[in-house]
Amino acid sequence: MLAGKVLFGLIIGWTILTSMGMSWLINMVVGPGGDLGMYSCCSILGYCLVPQIFLALAYLVVGKRLLLSVLAVICILWSTRAATRFVVTKLRANHIPVDEQRSLLAYPWLLTFSMFALLSLY
Repeated sequence: MLAGKVLFGLIIGWTILTSMGMSWLINMVVGPGGDLGMYSCCSILGYCLVPQIFLALAYLVVGKRLLLSVLAVICILWSTRAATRFVVTKLRANHIPVDEQRSLLAYPWLLTFSMFALLSLY
């Protein structure tokens, strides 16, 4: 029972640290006018963790197999694509062109969702 509380606290802690880091990193990449706050990063991160829930459910059903690894890669890419789209849409609403920086913005999200996939699988 207590192990679940420790894991939940770990996920919340990583979410807060990741959101702070992502808001700082995105604002540094975009430059002046790219006001993407921590609240926006928390919202994007929380919404894009939905495929990770499917991954955890598949872990309960399938167990540790090769199929789960393939599904983990698919969920990570799905989450990364969704998060990058949200960030680009939010910055485009502020009239900041970031289409050519999309892959640069996607890499930290890819690392973030890989970390959450590893937390849910191991």
